[in-house]
Amino acid sequence: MRALRVSLNSEKLRRRGTVKERRLWIVLATLTVFAIAGGAQAQGASELRVGWLADPFNIELNRQRLAMYPLNANVCEPLFRLTHDFRVAPWLGVRSVYVGNNTFRIRLRQGVRFHDGSPFTAETVKYSLDRTVRARIGYSFLAEGSTRVIDGETVEVRPTRPNLRLVEQLVHPTYAIVALNNDPRMHPVCTGPFRFREYIAQERLAVEANPDYWQSPPKVGRITFRFFPDDNTRLLALLSGQIDLAVELPRSTVRLLRQRRDLQVVTAKPGAVMMMTANVRGKEPYTLLRDVRLRRAVAMAI
Repeated sequence: MRALRVSLNSEKLRRRGTVKERRLWIVLATLTVFAIAGGAQAQGASELRVGWLADPFNIELNRQRLAMYPLNANVCEPLFRLTHDFRVAPWLGVRSVYVGNNTFRIRLRQGVRFHDGSPFTAETVKYSLDRTVRARIGYSFLAEGSTRVIDGETVEVRPTRPNLRLVEQLVHPTYAIVALNNDPRMHPVCTGPFRFREYIAQERLAVEANPDYWQSPPKVGRITFRFFPDDNTRLLALLSGQIDLAVELPRSTVRLLRQRRDLQVVTAKPGAVMMMTANVRGKEPYTLLRDVRLRRAVAMAI
């Protein structure tokens, strides 16, 4: 039986880049439990059925990020990615350079196409980042007009406030790139290894392999995410063979699951986010951090 690793993309990288109002993030390890049915194979499978939690897209805020976040179905892709050791790596963007005046110049990957066959260009990057601003789902001090097209393969991004961590923040699925004039609330058209197939609220989200993916194509033809708000219902669906993989199962079920020869239990340590916020407008006696010099000292100490 082959183990299958699933990336949840659960990190919430909403860092603010100024010392004045910096949020300090600490990554803590927590235990997540997955169970995989013996018949589910990573390679050559026609369909993988995944038991997910409650439908995250049944509210308007998350509907703006259908198949992107918090359930990242690999339909859409950002400009940059994080490696396993939290380093920024090229993706749809191949290089970023800080050119001064709070501006980043980003060179884009060539030869990439969206699921509808249209080309990935600087105009699509501008459209996507401006759309994120209009939807009010971004956290990087961007505004409409922050992204400027230099040429077909280059954009410049200038936040409205100093933010030297912009490139790190652009790895978040919220900033995924969609095709020009695409409304992802209904049918996201992106560049990822899977294409959007269907979404039925509170029931399922289905994606299918993109045979024209700019990297190696997926080794599974279709993935269906079924929504199970109740842990016990999700567990029973796995035990009865309705799904091949269940995520976020209670720790109390591990012993039971490991007794089943037709199941494999996989544990992982995803990141969780904690934050410390500086009160820069506090009233007496909470005025200590009004002094920017003290805030800088705290930031340097950390």
